[in-house]
Parts: sequence; C-alpha cells; structure tokens
Amino acid sequence: SVRLNPEVLDAVFKADAIVLGPGSLYTSILPNLLVPGLAGAVRRSRALKIYVCNIMTQPGETDAYRVSDHCLALREQCGEDLIDYVIANTESPSDALLAHYRSEGQDLVEVDKARTADVGPRLIRARVLDRSSGFIRHHPDRLARAVMRLIVL
Repeated sequence: SVRLNPEVLDAVFKADAIVLGPGSLYTSILPNLLVPGLAGAVRRSRALKIYVCNIMTQPGETDAYRVSDHCLALREQCGEDLIDYVIANTESPSDALLAHYRSEGQDLVEVDKARTADVGPRLIRARVLDRSSGFIRHHPDRLARAVMRLIVL
C-alpha cells in the first residue's frame, strides 16, 4: 500500500505556495493527490494553492475538457477548496501548429470563465504560451511570473 511520506506532509504545511501542474490531469496530478492523506493536508495547509491548467486537451484523457472540467475533476476526487487559483493560458498558437495538434486528437482547453467561477477557484487568465519551441507548451518564465504575481499579492 502507498503511504504518505512524513517529509512531504511537513513540506505541505511549511509551504507558502503549492503549485499543481502543469501535467496530465489523470496520470500525473491526481495520482499524487490520491495518496492517502495528501489531498486533505493540501486543503488544510495555509499555503496558496495554485493549479496550472493544461493548454491542450489530451486524447482519451481530457477530451473536450474546459478549464472548469479540470477544476471539477480535482474537486470531485480531492474535495472542495483544494485550489485557490487556476492559471489558464489565453494565447493561441499558430494555425499550422494548432492544426497539427488537432490532427492528433488534441484541442485547446477552453477558458470558460463563468463555469470556472461556479466550480470554485479564482481564474487567472495569463499569456503563458511558449511560442519559440515548436510545441504547444507553457513558457517557463512567463508561467513563473504568473505564479509569483499570485504569491506576492
């Protein structure tokens, strides 16, 4: 059976901020949170909890998911009030790059402001797309700045 490492628990309670993602919702983010005791510890932590939503859907995993669907999945699996903020990309990649991703069954994660507000976390729309890599990915520096702006509020 899986047990929560006491050092992880200590880090969760000492943290100023806990950033979840970016990463595959069901195969990277949620499996870690489902370790017994971790999601509850994250909810109880005084840290600012930030979820970085994927830019693209993942075939067979998050088909047609919007930002609110990501947040709802986290809430359904880990309880309410897990995250305070969700960072969502607002930039569009080039038409050619987007067409390539769509040919592989991926699409942009829709930033649905009203429904996300109903689910709970505050939506932070940010320009965090890396336009230089030839892939649809988060730009590390832009994402870091978006996270830091929340931490130093």
